[in-house]
Amino acid sequence: VLIGGLVSITGLLAVAQLGPAAFWPVVACLTVVAFAASTVDIACDGFAVQNLAGKNLGWGNAAQVGGAYLGSAIGGGLFLFLVDVQGWRPAVSALASLLVLLGLPFLLGVAG
Repeated sequence: VLIGGLVSITGLLAVAQLGPAAFWPVVACLTVVAFAASTVDIACDGFAVQNLAGKNLGWGNAAQVGGAYLGSAIGGGLFLFLVDVQGWRPAVSALASLLVLLGLPFLLGVAG
């Protein structure tokens, strides 16, 4: 999970530096980010199955799916707003920073 997060963060930082004009390199970086994110998602599903009691699996799944939908809706809109207000590089850098921030609880939970 940590390696996948680092790959995603690194990919987003590369996308921030490339800029939207470098279409194919951006697509290549985002493809790597998508594969890393999907691998992390599978690992998090396994983590939830191992750590949740059987009676709570449904609630855990609902939280994961609901979080994904809300994150996509809110995050997509916020990203478009940031691109409009701040520009490409700060908006994509903010995504990478958000990944770092949201990964901290998992990192601290694993380390602790």
